[in-house]
Amino acid sequence: MIDKHFKNIIVIALIIMSIISSTIILFTNDNMYSFCLILLPIVYSILLLFYQLLTKHKPIYVGSFVIIASYFMRMVLTPVAISISNYLVIKDVNIIYDQAIIFMLYEALCVFVILGLITKKSNDKEQKNENNFKNVFSKKLLVFISFLSIITLCCIFIYPQILKGFKVGILSSRELIEWQIAYNAAKESMPKLIFYLANWSIIILKEFLTFYLLIIIKNSKKIKKKLLLSIIIIGINLLITDDTLAQSIYFALIYFSILMEMYPKKRRKIFMLLCISVLSIFVLGMVAINSNNNKNFSYKLANTMQVYFSGIYNNAMAFELQRENIPELITGDFLTSLPLIKKFYIELNTSNKVFCLSLGDVYNSQILPTLGQSRLYFGNFLSPILSIIFAALTAFYEKKIQRKDNYFKEFIYYIVVIKCACVPVLYNYSIFLSGLFNLIIPMLLLNILNGGKKSDT
Repeated sequence: MIDKHFKNIIVIALIIMSIISSTIILFTNDNMYSFCLILLPIVYSILLLFYQLLTKHKPIYVGSFVIIASYFMRMVLTPVAISISNYLVIKDVNIIYDQAIIFMLYEALCVFVILGLITKKSNDKEQKNENNFKNVFSKKLLVFISFLSIITLCCIFIYPQILKGFKVGILSSRELIEWQIAYNAAKESMPKLIFYLANWSIIILKEFLTFYLLIIIKNSKKIKKKLLLSIIIIGINLLITDDTLAQSIYFALIYFSILMEMYPKKRRKIFMLLCISVLSIFVLGMVAINSNNNKNFSYKLANTMQVYFSGIYNNAMAFELQRENIPELITGDFLTSLPLIKKFYIELNTSNKVFCLSLGDVYNSQILPTLGQSRLYFGNFLSPILSIIFAALTAFYEKKIQRKDNYFKEFIYYIVVIKCACVPVLYNYSIFLSGLFNLIIPMLLLNILNGGKKSDT
């Protein structure tokens, strides 16, 4: 949670940067194919001001902040990079970019309105002033985790190549290719069912163990530098990733949010450290991506930002897609999100495959923006509906977090909040489904083993 006074400072800073962005675009955008580009930062500042007026007496929670920050990246910083690099002209002059921009503004309007209205109605009195993180886990849950750990370690002992499913640190493009080759070789060298199950259990155990250690450190009377040690644990977790670095970044957000509750007097310092950490990872990622070729850096920067934050080009391409075989796409999106059995449906057509085909991406590596996926499902008028739903879910589960009657369940709610908050800009519905089945539901099952246990307060 970020208190209302610090929130006001953040909002003012974002609005000022939006004005600066608008000015830069005004003097650098000579692209006749995107007259509406300047509207993105202008409208963002207006929507953020509207949100601030609705919620000026409210704090801001991590999910809402992720939504606001991700739209800032999409509507303020990315357009500057696009304008300076003349990205849209170089990319493709035959696409109607302004249509995509208008629908992006439409979506942002709906999201900020629903987020502001739900936050305004939230009851902050449910928030407790101080937490006691003792007696969080039941013996039954810890026994099951121990049993799962033993089984997983046995699998690793028999098939050590299972660990090839994980990487450490931020890798360059060349290193990523080498890791992918090693990953595929490991997968083919052993029974795939064991490989996928072991990887699945490692991910669950990694996140559970990190949360468990944070609780142990908080409750310890012998550890003096509790916050420092907790941050080191989170840093180690952040460096160990599976096929996506994003997954670890999302969990870093969750753990830092939990730290702000554990150590409320150091909340602002923790939040600043989180911002610095995320920014550092972004910068290091950009350096790694461009390490092999420094030519036309401004274009590559614009391309990377608009890909990761579903920018103008990707949304424009999504609106070029024909709305055909929608029931087939919806079915494919659902079935290919199911863990393990999704391998039986790998040949099914999905909305993301259709999108990547339009981009000429044979590796299916691009993410169809939520706005474009929603438009495929429901048509132009209802194109913001998925973003609206997930923004509403974000605000809804943020209210549940405030009750704090079960700290393990609260940890799960944080996972739900972050996953939902990433859908409008960073994710899409299909990726959320994958996270739901692979992580959220298993964690909820662990909470059942925890016996609906209430933490001491």
